[in-house]
Amino acid sequence: MLMIGQVEFLEIINLLEENYNKKISDNIIRIWYDEFKNCDKEILKKAIIKCIKEYSYFPTINQIKEQMSAFYQYKRI
Repeated sequence: MLMIGQVEFLEIINLLEENYNKKISDNIIRIWYDEFKNCDKEILKKAIIKCIKEYSYFPTINQIKEQMSAFYQYKRI
């Protein structure tokens, strides 16, 4: 499992910001990073891309985690 660093995390979050035309504050980014810093970076990126494809609004941490859980289950099979 490839853990995610801060720079990689910001690059992934930038996908959300650009797609939804919304800037996330530094305080919120810190909270999000604390939630996702121990996640597999490839799974997080896939989950974010899936959210972008499926949601017309900015996803929540919980929605991203739901998408990630599907990828983790698939990875275990």
